[in-house]
Amino acid sequence: MLSSFAQNLDSITVLHERFTKALHTDFELAKLLALEGVNKSEKLQDDNLLLQSYFNLSEIYSKQKKNDSSFIYANKALKYAQKLSDYKKQALLYNRLGSLSKRNGAYTKAITYHEKAMLLAEQHSLLQQRSGIYNSLTLLYRTKGDKERAFEELQKAIEIAEKNNFKKELINSYNIKGLLLFNIQKDSAIHYYKKGIALANEIGHRHMEGVVLSNLADLYMNIEKYEVGLEYLTQTEEIASEVHDYGTLYFVKMSQGIYFEEVGDFPKAIRTYENAIKEYKPYLNDNQMRGAYWLISGPYFHNNQFKEAYEYQEKYIELSEHLFTIQKSKEFDEIRTKYEVEKKDTQITLLAKENELAATRRNWIIISSIILTIPLIILILFYKHRVKTQRTIREQEAQLHIKEKERLQKEQEIKQIQALIDGQDNERNRIAIELHDGIGGQLAGMNLRLTQINSELHNSEIKGINQSLSNTFKELRILSHNLSSNYFRDKDIVSLLLDLKEQYEGSNRFSTNISVFPEENALLLDSEIKHHLYRILQELLNNAAKHAHAETVDVSINIHSDSLILMYEDDGTGFDAKTIHKGIGFQNMKERVTIINGVITFDSQLGKGTRVIVEIPMDN
Repeated sequence: MLSSFAQNLDSITVLHERFTKALHTDFELAKLLALEGVNKSEKLQDDNLLLQSYFNLSEIYSKQKKNDSSFIYANKALKYAQKLSDYKKQALLYNRLGSLSKRNGAYTKAITYHEKAMLLAEQHSLLQQRSGIYNSLTLLYRTKGDKERAFEELQKAIEIAEKNNFKKELINSYNIKGLLLFNIQKDSAIHYYKKGIALANEIGHRHMEGVVLSNLADLYMNIEKYEVGLEYLTQTEEIASEVHDYGTLYFVKMSQGIYFEEVGDFPKAIRTYENAIKEYKPYLNDNQMRGAYWLISGPYFHNNQFKEAYEYQEKYIELSEHLFTIQKSKEFDEIRTKYEVEKKDTQITLLAKENELAATRRNWIIISSIILTIPLIILILFYKHRVKTQRTIREQEAQLHIKEKERLQKEQEIKQIQALIDGQDNERNRIAIELHDGIGGQLAGMNLRLTQINSELHNSEIKGINQSLSNTFKELRILSHNLSSNYFRDKDIVSLLLDLKEQYEGSNRFSTNISVFPEENALLLDSEIKHHLYRILQELLNNAAKHAHAETVDVSINIHSDSLILMYEDDGTGFDAKTIHKGIGFQNMKERVTIINGVITFDSQLGKGTRVIVEIPMDN
């Protein structure tokens, strides 16, 4: 048992090492490795492994701008860091929580988290972490508009990093300095961007190399050196595609759209903006979407497509008002919290915050008035051309009708998928009944009759036929149970997995290792989820037996508070991931996962086995 624990420990350590390398070069691989690390660490329940695994998953979610998920796992990691008195991890996690709070507009919370991180770094002489925290504070003060304070914090970060040769922190500092100098000293900004790119290239940090390149390209586009800017955008796109950094890829596409708009190619600018929004919308936050709506309204307006321009302006205003409401709500919550904590200074604090809110509200009213003026001008132009554009409006209404029809068709397709799967299950049940009650009954009758005849003859050949009929009846009974949904409806998922294990190991096809954690949660699984998981695993094990020629199959199910993760691995022949999408079995698995709002990921190479991960939200 100690040997098994040591092997699992070594396996997870290797996963963590691979994650560290992938984090700079391939976000998708890094996420898969982080998820696998969490699953295996939760089985062992080792505090050190859980700390590193949760830390890694929070980090990759932060890189992919999945702020809520990153926040959840950062807090999980923080509990273990505090339990183990790991002050370095605590400082890093508090700093990350501060950066996530900044992204969500909670600036007061962000400062509090950064201050906690800095206190730990100073108390325990964590110089590298101090440099990183100063970088984070710089970005926070830049967002708040306090450039003087931002430059002060950045200088501290650079001094520590240069003195101690902290190259990763230096790359970030040079990039931030370029951002601060962007509008005031463009030549200096270019200088620092290039220093950051050279340093990132030196240590192989592909992600940061792509980020700094994108900012350098943006600067050259801003000073109308389009050829140079486009060349850097091409390099950025190549690196971001390699790393799977969809946020940077979105920036590249939008920058190309701005270029087409600047040179007067409005149709191409519109296509570029539309494609960027469509392809990368899942990776954008509300502020980025608001900016996208503002940008795309411009070429529509200049291309005399006033209705489309007006519609995107409406979306821009609606989202701006939504973000304004959220921001004011957050500010109010912060004020109320401070009011409750600091009872002695209640009136002073409240008056100060009310004045601050009033000033902020006045500023927002002024800004909103300016913002509203632009769409009003567009609206006036639109109505001046109302007579000429009546036919266009009717066409747009027809298009809206078509879109509504398409939406209804999509809903119908989902219902058809459900109906198809229900039909397949009903047909399986019917065949199972026919096999069990029809053919099974006839075989049982034949066997009984032969037994009666042989009771007098004592013929060894008839006895052998009896035995063959009995074996055939057993196989028929197993097939009937596998087809029938009634067979597993009253069983829990653990029992069903053990039945599958027994079936395939009984035929000497391969050995199967099954793990369910925690088992008590598995007993409470919804019958629909249990049904679909069973069918998916049936398909995977059948493929392992028929095509993969595997010797060992590992199946694990981990049930968290917010998700269920099924992980399947085999050591078979593997396959080309590009061809799997054409198979009927794959389509059946994909449709079942879609019905329960899940996501299925395949990772396989020829000769290197297969890994399949299914993530299902537990709000099902």
